Amino acid sequence: MSARSVDNDVEGRGMACDELLSLEALLVSRAYLYTLFHKVFGGEPDERLLKLVAASTTEDVLDEYAEECEVLAKLKGFVSVLGQRLSDGHFIAEIRDEYTRFFQGPADLPALPWESAHIGNERMVFQASTLAVREAYCAQGLRLKLCGRMPDDHVSVMCAFMGILAKRALKAFRTRNYEVFRRLMLAQYSFACQHMTNWLPEYSLHALRVQKAFLYPQFAQGVAAFVEVDEVFCTHAIRWVDDAVSVAEYAEAHYSSERYFGEAEAAMSELSALVLRGIEENELTVIGERSSRERSL
Repeated sequence: MSARSVDNDVEGRGMACDELLSLEALLVSRAYLYTLFHKVFGGEPDERLLKLVAASTTEDVLDEYAEECEVLAKLKGFVSVLGQRLSDGHFIAEIRDEYTRFFQGPADLPALPWESAHIGNERMVFQASTLAVREAYCAQGLRLKLCGRMPDDHVSVMCAFMGILAKRALKAFRTRNYEVFRRLMLAQYSFACQHMTNWLPEYSLHALRVQKAFLYPQFAQGVAAFVEVDEVFCTHAIRWVDDAVSVAEYAEAHYSSERYFGEAEAAMSELSALVLRGIEENELTVIGERSSRERSL
């Protein structure tokens, strides 16, 4: 699945369909990548996650950005090689150890995965910026599952938030509800500007301060680069809506999303359903819903 492959399949379609399909390809890709980053940074990796990371769908999605972003092109190459090493139990153990070093300690973490630790006066969490992130979640009807007990501004949680909004935007686009689509894209643009691109570049640089890199330094580079690219995409999508919403040709364009994106969405559903050890600390829930842990208390 890629915008380029969609563009090459032109039989029986008009220019409006081609444009809509190319845009939808990017909407699917960004929803997939934000979900992937959420899982990679959110919980202890296991073989199932690593197989999804190394799957052809991940390569295809990263290919959407490879021409315009060298870092994401390198990440595509990395995941293609990663799959060849997953039969090595020692290598998987190294990745698990790296996860512990990056997110649990007990030694100092090479890269602090919270926004507030990078932009505050002190390298501490639960600062004013953390509350601003919480308010952004609440504005979209979401909250951290362990709200008040874990920082809201972890990189994994932020990616989960962007992934949820990306899926909502994709749904709005497919139903041609452009008012909702525009509002969601604007919310994502604002969140990326205010709470992601302001610290992820520094986070990605700190992640390189290791002697050996198995997974997380590469993905720290990847998420920082992707959010910068996606911030620009959000502005383009908003402008597209402003220009195209009154054009009747778009309203009359019809095609099968399942035909073009079914495989990618099946992979995204599998990724979304993946439950990793410790990931509940970095998951969002709809306001009013209670987590399984809360119901047991």
